[in-house]
Amino acid sequence: MDDDSDSGVDCNDDDSTSSVGEPQQNGRWDHGRQYAVFYEDPGRDAKFIEPVDELQREQWARRHEVFKELIPLHRSALPPQGRCLDVGAGLGLWAVEFADKQTDWRVVAIDVFPNFPRWVPPNMMPMLEDVESLSYTATYDFIMVRDMQWSVNLRDVMPRLVRSLLPRGSLEVVCLGPVEPSNGAEGGGMIENMPQQIGMPSWADIETGLPTWMKEAGLVDVRAEVLLVLVSSGSGMDTTHLRRDGWSEDERYCKLVLVHGTKRTDQS
Repeated sequence: MDDDSDSGVDCNDDDSTSSVGEPQQNGRWDHGRQYAVFYEDPGRDAKFIEPVDELQREQWARRHEVFKELIPLHRSALPPQGRCLDVGAGLGLWAVEFADKQTDWRVVAIDVFPNFPRWVPPNMMPMLEDVESLSYTATYDFIMVRDMQWSVNLRDVMPRLVRSLLPRGSLEVVCLGPVEPSNGAEGGGMIENMPQQIGMPSWADIETGLPTWMKEAGLVDVRAEVLLVLVSSGSGMDTTHLRRDGWSEDERYCKLVLVHGTKRTDQS
């Protein structure tokens, strides 16, 4: 792929990507926290469970580091070049790393809220776009959906994502669940109860249903893996204590679920 420049793209340049690098200052404020609204309709609440303010951006950055410790940049086997779509790119950290390492790929990173970095690789294009508004034509060789379990109805959007894949294209979904006590007690917190209130699947539905949703949408060779991440009260997720058994009763953990599959060659 031809490299137009090795200096990267300025997301705030008027001639580049519509100044998507600066976070919105209005949004919706609730109990001192900022929540996303749709960029094209500020009066329309994006209904995300998580905020989008500076405090939350720090949390997203920590999650990214946890992901890097636990899983590769992508589990799917990819060709040397192609087109990639990063859905709900957030800070753009995954998209930037992928674009840096896969220089022969074109990377489109979309989100409804402008949290992208100011400078991005020349083969990456950040866009303010709602995944539910995409045209869904077969365009991409690889689609990454990471940490979107509280932002979009994965069950409903799955057929649309698969339609956006070219034949033999790969879809990878990574989800991080709520904190759970190791003794099996019910959490009953906001994250456990909120999804149903806004019409999205619960974590239990996502954890057990995600592979099925992907198969029903037309993917084959669907593979799933689950990792447990110890959560400490002081420092959040601690990857140095990642393990699959031997939990004490007072420890808490969250589950990281990764599922990937490939579009059939005979599917349009």
